[in-house]
Amino acid sequence: MTVDVCIMLGLSVGRTYDVQKSFEYFDKAEKLLTPNEGMSDFLMQSRAEMHVKSGDYNKSADLYYTLWKKNEKNEKAVRKIEWIERLFAGYGAVSKFDELNDDKKQRLLFLLFLYATEVTKASTAPDNSVRKYYISNTRSLLDKFHEEMFFRGLKEYPMVLPDNRKDKISIDVIKELIKSLT
Repeated sequence: MTVDVCIMLGLSVGRTYDVQKSFEYFDKAEKLLTPNEGMSDFLMQSRAEMHVKSGDYNKSADLYYTLWKKNEKNEKAVRKIEWIERLFAGYGAVSKFDELNDDKKQRLLFLLFLYATEVTKASTAPDNSVRKYYISNTRSLLDKFHEEMFFRGLKEYPMVLPDNRKDKISIDVIKELIKSLT
């Protein structure tokens, strides 16, 4: 089998009936993989997609974030935004904001920060309905964080990156992000 056949089989099997079997095909593809940047990224993206399907959002976010970091400077802004949009899986419903535990809120806040920053920088990104949804959802969620910080008297809020590093964001930065998405 070739690398691309293993990846396609993994995606097909995972999308239809057996997510765990898809990981076996991805492992085979990884073993067959010669240093080919495009196929390596495709494999990582495929694994991330299957982790979303299996409910392991943290692992999926870690892989998409790795892709984003790897191509931070040389990848087209639109592609980076698409990867960040996929990071939202499992985190992004405004109606469920109050149900999120602190860890998920801190992870979500980083994704919102990253997404808002990238969307603002990408003046050439296509203006489609999916993108409009994510921008609107991002703005609403940032409003929720702003309200929470205001009522709790916080000047900074902790964030957790997909690679588990910790950071903080100020209430002023959140206000600026909300303004930039309007």
